[in-house]
Amino acid sequence: MLLLSWLQAYVKDVCLYIDKRFSLWYFLKTMNEQERQQKKDSLLKSIAIIGFISTVILIAWLSVKLVGLAPNAFSSLASLAETLNERRLDLVSTDENTWSLKVVSDTTLTTAASPVTITWEAAETAGNFTFSYACKEGIAVDLIDVADLGSIACNTEYSLGTATAVTFSVDSEKERYTDLAYTISFVGNNDTSPRATETMQLTVVNNVINTDQDNSVAIEAPEETTTAPKPITTETPATPVIPTPEVVAENTPSTVTPPLYTEEVIYVTPVSDPNGRTDLGVRFVGTGTIANNSFMPGVVSQNKAGAIQFEVKNYGTKTSGTWNISVNLPDGSLYESKAEAALKPNERAVMTIGFLAVAVATHTFIVTASEANDNYVLNDSLQQTVRFAN
Repeated sequence: MLLLSWLQAYVKDVCLYIDKRFSLWYFLKTMNEQERQQKKDSLLKSIAIIGFISTVILIAWLSVKLVGLAPNAFSSLASLAETLNERRLDLVSTDENTWSLKVVSDTTLTTAASPVTITWEAAETAGNFTFSYACKEGIAVDLIDVADLGSIACNTEYSLGTATAVTFSVDSEKERYTDLAYTISFVGNNDTSPRATETMQLTVVNNVINTDQDNSVAIEAPEETTTAPKPITTETPATPVIPTPEVVAENTPSTVTPPLYTEEVIYVTPVSDPNGRTDLGVRFVGTGTIANNSFMPGVVSQNKAGAIQFEVKNYGTKTSGTWNISVNLPDGSLYESKAEAALKPNERAVMTIGFLAVAVATHTFIVTASEANDNYVLNDSLQQTVRFAN
């Protein structure tokens, strides 16, 4: 029993010793791991602080360098933007305010196959001018003295190079009077669309074609008779009858004879477009004398009474308002008409004005038609120089 008690006590002491030794080892081990972790954390914090300070120093250095380079960089960017902007304007600019194309024609009324010359100013930039005309039945256009071109198709642009003038002729086979729209455009070397465009109107007369309606309807002009030196308006039946003017004796040039005035209005299928435009045009017909109550075309002699005949036509698409004419006569007087009746589209008035005996070799007649709504003024007047025979 004593031996067993001793063994139990011994084993108990051994276990207690082992337990104390193990606890001490575990404690020392834990302490060592905590110290190592603390050292590791301290090292990482030191590295982080050093890295942050280095980054701040690097950013400050880069900021100083950027401030030194900024003026040159901004200047270069501004120069590049200006260059790109100028290039863009040169490529695609269609602003008509920068350059306006103005085309001038030597006539707005021509006969079939007669040459028509148009001119314009040279371009300010490199490029080509083009010519085109709108399609219309019975119309054909020929470019004259243009290399490799003759008869050209409608609605097609033909290059004229850098030319500032072109001559063309128009053939009209269907109508006696035909309006043609033609266009001159300028296209820069790098443009994708015309930079400037001008469209003009031309009336083509085919004298071979007779219009059956010319003599079908006539409008009577109101009769006005005065004793003062004013024009006498006579009624015009289907066949115009012009009153015989007073005969002025050559030996009594002081006698005053009023000028004679007749008007013949002829309808040619008038159809008015309420949204259209009015365009009155004046055309010289001829000179002559009045004999046997009729106008006789021919040469006017000096010291003889004569007459001038001209036509006023509405080339527009809308009926005109009332209008009037003025004519300077060889004796120095100015004839001004009363308000004339409105003209429908394609309607014309043929007028004959007699004048006193003259003793001049030549005279330039200036005939002007005025209408409030006519904004196309290029054909509103004409100047015609007439030579009087001896």
